Amino acid sequence: MGGRPHEQKIPKLLTDLSPDAAAVLINAVYFKGDWTQKFDKEKTKEADFTLSDGSTRKVQLMSSKSDYYYAETADAQWISLDYGKDKSMRMWVMLPKPDKSLDSLVKTLDSSNFKAATERCWEKEGTIKLPRLKMKFRKEIQDDLADMGMKKPFTAAADFSAFVGDEHSKLFISKVIHEAVIEVNEEGTEAAAATAVVMEKGAPARPFSMICDRPFLLAIEDVMSGSILFAGTVYDPGDGK
Repeated sequence: MGGRPHEQKIPKLLTDLSPDAAAVLINAVYFKGDWTQKFDKEKTKEADFTLSDGSTRKVQLMSSKSDYYYAETADAQWISLDYGKDKSMRMWVMLPKPDKSLDSLVKTLDSSNFKAATERCWEKEGTIKLPRLKMKFRKEIQDDLADMGMKKPFTAAADFSAFVGDEHSKLFISKVIHEAVIEVNEEGTEAAAATAVVMEKGAPARPFSMICDRPFLLAIEDVMSGSILFAGTVYDPGDGK
């Protein structure tokens, strides 16, 4: 892929392509969104981010005080950060309470309680502090797909003749690679990819403070469809420089 900015963001997946490969299928997704309300760069300060093992690293912590859709559960804080003038896209950030681990919350998080939490958000004044971050994830996911029931395409019993013709009927899938990159800063978010919640009654009576200086979860949602385009757990946001 060439020199256009978005093409440079889409991961190059095939640097180790086997000479035995007969066909390659690539699915690429690109997203770039500017915050509806941008973070003021003058308010970005160096701060400590506590990692899962208890150690800390320096990050660039962005800060904004405004009205946001916000909710608090027994286990976590939730906030919605909108993109663009039409607010057709948004990022959800879930920050576990200090006595909760991100791992334990992710294990119990499914579509129903995610929806329940986000639907309880109220427009509320408060402060959100979020580190600049840039993350990259790469994994071969053929075993995950097989565990989900997609087994036959990875065996000699696979039949792709409808796609490639009888002369290549012995094709099977040997590898599925998924790679994603996401970057968040004061201007917005750029992302590319190839390939039980107990609610507390009411809303906080005073302005909230949500400081993401420990592992948290983020998800980019299309508001109209409710589809999650990108999601990830942030255990280490990098130095943000």
